[in-house]
Amino acid sequence: MLRAVVEEIIRAATFALHDVSSNMVDTVPVFVPHCLYKAAMVGLQAPRQPGQGDAETAVRPLVGLLRAMGSRWLAAGKYVKEIERSMDVDTTLTG
Repeated sequence: MLRAVVEEIIRAATFALHDVSSNMVDTVPVFVPHCLYKAAMVGLQAPRQPGQGDAETAVRPLVGLLRAMGSRWLAAGKYVKEIERSMDVDTTLTG
């Protein structure tokens, strides 16, 4: 169930990235970056099914959207750094 929710959030982030504007970023509530961050962290830790690709590729739309929101919400930029740090740790452990 949680995996399905994360996948839906990733699909929505992918769609939103096609139309990121300063107006959209300015109207996003403060809790949205936190939800994107949590979805990314769950997405990085959830086991992937064969044929789904790697977790880092899957969460890229979330990171991209958080980067866009970083101009409005300071926490969004901090979340990007935390996600990237987590990806670096995962790469070090598995690489």
